[in-house]
Parts: sequence; C-alpha cells; structure tokens
Amino acid sequence: MSTAPSGPDAELAEPFPADSSVSRDLATIPRAARTWRASHFAALWCAMCLGLPTFTLATGFVDLGMSARQAMGTILLGSLIGLVPILLTSHAGARYGLAFPVQARLAYGSRGGRVPAFVRGLTACVWFGSNVWIGGTALRAMFTALWPSLATSGVSFLGIDPLQGLALAIVWTLNMAVAVRGPVPIRRFGTGSAMLFLGVLIALHAWTSARTGSWGLELSSGDQVQDTASFLRLFLPALAASASFWATQSLGVADFARHAASQHAQAVGQALALPAAMVAFSVLGLLLSSGATRLYGEQAWDPLRLASHVGSPWVVALVAVAYAGATVAVNLTAHVVVAANAFASLWPRWIDHRKGVLLAGLAGILSQFWLWPADGGLALFGWLGLALPCLGAVAGVIVWDYWGVRRTLLTLTELEGTIGSDTGAKGWNPAAFLATAFGCLLASGDQLYAGILHLSLGGSLTGRVIDLGGFGWFAGFFGAALSYHLLMKLASCRKARPAAPSSTPPHLPHSWL
Repeated sequence: MSTAPSGPDAELAEPFPADSSVSRDLATIPRAARTWRASHFAALWCAMCLGLPTFTLATGFVDLGMSARQAMGTILLGSLIGLVPILLTSHAGARYGLAFPVQARLAYGSRGGRVPAFVRGLTACVWFGSNVWIGGTALRAMFTALWPSLATSGVSFLGIDPLQGLALAIVWTLNMAVAVRGPVPIRRFGTGSAMLFLGVLIALHAWTSARTGSWGLELSSGDQVQDTASFLRLFLPALAASASFWATQSLGVADFARHAASQHAQAVGQALALPAAMVAFSVLGLLLSSGATRLYGEQAWDPLRLASHVGSPWVVALVAVAYAGATVAVNLTAHVVVAANAFASLWPRWIDHRKGVLLAGLAGILSQFWLWPADGGLALFGWLGLALPCLGAVAGVIVWDYWGVRRTLLTLTELEGTIGSDTGAKGWNPAAFLATAFGCLLASGDQLYAGILHLSLGGSLTGRVIDLGGFGWFAGFFGAALSYHLLMKLASCRKARPAAPSSTPPHLPHSWL
C-alpha cells in the first residue's frame, strides 16, 4: 500500500487491495488520471439542464403572475444559490478524487456511509425510470409520425401498448449502452444530445417567430403583481424552487468532479455553465410558449406538440429523436452514475461500475411498474417527497464534516475507506445519523414555512402558491450541519476530558462520544 503523505496531495499510488471496503471503481483517482477541464464541466451541465423541467420553469412562473423579467431574475438568483452546495461537495471530489459514496463514509462511518449512498441511489433510480418513460413517449411519437398505422394496436398491459413498450426498451437500452462505458462517453453523448436538442428548439423558435412576425419577448408580459406583498408571495416560493432545482445533485456531483484536472477547472466550469444554462434554456422555453400562444391560442410548452403544428411528420420525428436523446443525456449525467456508484458501494467485492449500471437500470424500471396502478403512483411520489428534502440533511452533514470538522484535510486511512478510529464506533457515526434525523424533521415541516411567510407578509398569504419543498431542503441542510457541528464538538470535549481519580473499577470502552 502506498505511503504517500496526508493532506491536500494525498492519493493512492496503487489500486485498492481485493479485500478493500471500497470498490475499485470508487477508489481515489490518481492525479495524473484527472483530465477534465472547465469546458468539460460546462458541457456536462448544459446536458443536465436541457430537459423538460428546465424548459418549462420560466413558463410556470409567468403563469403564476410573474413578468418574464422577474421569472428570469428568480431563476438566475436561485441557480446561484443552488450552486453553492454543489461547489462545496465538488471540492473534495476534485482535491482527492473521491466519489460520493466514499465522501459519505467520511461522515457516517465506513459502514454507516452506505445508508445515505443507498437512499441517494434509490432516488436516482426512481428519476431514471421516469425519464425512461418520458424518452420512450417521445420516441413513440416518432414512430407514429412516420408510420401512423403503428398507433392502432389495441393490445396493452398496464396501459403500455407494444409500440410504447418497444420505445421504452430502445431508450432503456441506449441508457445502459452508454452508461457502462464510463464517464467520458457519458459526457460526450450528453454534449452531442444537448447540442442537437438545442438546435431543434432554436429552429422551432425561428419558425414560430417567422409566422408571428415577432422574434423577441415582452419582458413585462404576464406581470400580475400589484404590490410588494403580492410579489413576495410569488417570489419566495419560486426562489426556493429554483435554488433547490439541482440541490440533490450536490451529492452526486462529486462522481464527476473527481475527474477534474484542478479545482479551477471544476469550479469555473460549473459556476459559469449552471446559472447560464438554466436561464438560457428556461427563456427559450418561454419564447416558444409565447409564440405558440400567439399562433394557436394555447401554450404549447411541449416541443412535440409545437412540432405537430408544423405539418410535417419528418419535423415531428426529428424533434422526437432530439427530445428522447436529451432525456437520455439528463438520465446519464444526473441519475445513472449516482445510482450505479451507490450499488457498487454496498457490495464492493462483487459489484463494479458495469454491474452497478445494470442494477440501476433494473431498479429504475421496477420503480415505475407502472406507477403502481393500485394507488395511482401516490406511494412512489410520496417516497420522493420524503427522500428529496431529507437528502438536504445528508448534504449538510457531509459538507460540514469536510469543511468544518476536517478542514478539507484527509488522511490516507480515510481515503482508503477504513474509517472508524475517530469518526465512529465499529464503522458507524451516530452523530451523523442524529444530525440527519434532525435535519429531516426540519425539512419535512413545509407547513411551518408557510406560517412564517404568512406572518412576514402581514397575514396576506392565504395559501401556498407553489410547493414549498425548496425551503425544506435548505432547512434540512443547515439544521443538520449545525446539529452535526454541536454533536461533534461535544464528542471532542468528552474525549479530551481527563479522567477523574476514582476507586471504582475501570469503565467499559467508551462509545463514539
């Protein structure tokens, strides 16, 4: 085993041994093998942002009563806020070549770290399955546009006809085929898919603009705000939604940041691309929706619906292929890698990256099968509603453990994943789990934030305009970080306290405190 020094330059010069508690695919990446530049991270974020949720974000805010200018400003500010936890967790990945499951072990213990990694992986699997469905629906639109007779099949299983099943199988297989090849092919596929979809969207905007005679957007359009209280009633929840849009990715981003050639590369690439891509793609969606409203009297925010008005099946097919490709790109960059690494961290001796990808693919499909018809998918989305805010608490513990407790300095023992001597008994750190539980409690109290907003606005808030879950994520983050800091301080004080003279028999070995 390497005897390289501890600290900022610590790294393993040799592969992990066969009995290591960390998979070889999750081992720290040697500095010479970290080659991603700022442009690579910029391309990665462009691929992640170019999806349907981003495309409809600004349109949703305008529908609620904001002007276009206010919607764009809210998205920009929210993206800058959401960028902070992403950069904080990326630092350890870039400095030491650490993947997220290994980061989790630093705070939760060599065994306990598998719990947050597994929860994050399951959440990623659910989103993976939903994106496969979206991409399959887009691909089915291509088939029916080019061969309308294929849409006439009356045979179905759980609402899935053979054509839809074929489209789902193709999209799922494409996800798997690219993901098993590793981060570089994923990044390249994402960049190409994003460029194709962006080009298609710009072409659609040019087509609608040529027919309407207007190439721009009235920045005050949609403004229904009459006073400050009315604006805050829209702005605060919208800002929370924008800030937490990529909040869960703050946990998985280390899986890519570990490939960075330098801290400058990952920080600059992400800081420039994330806010710019969010605003640009949201505005493009707003432009297309505005043009469709002027042309057809409806907000055709769905690119496929807008393409259907062009009148050419080949245009619909092109848009459908680009749409499906963009969905696959988002899946690969935001969900599949995270889920695969989570599975690899659970059983490192038996599961490598390829097997982790296949398990993630199977779990993603099973999680949707098919939206659990017995309850209409309520249990599925109830899981997401619980897991996503609580992941903010996990992020708070991991960020504070790295920045506040360890001050960004790790030892080789910690890098190898053999944690336990200073952060947990028998591979578990109860302080991290207690702090996470407290953060989850705060994260789930969205009614509390509604009451606070109600009081702060002088009683003018009669109800939540949009989901306040974004506030919950940040409440969980800061609540968990603060409680973890206090618990670790208490543990440090008790360890440092000298033993008082006593004639009683020696105590049993002390616990994690």
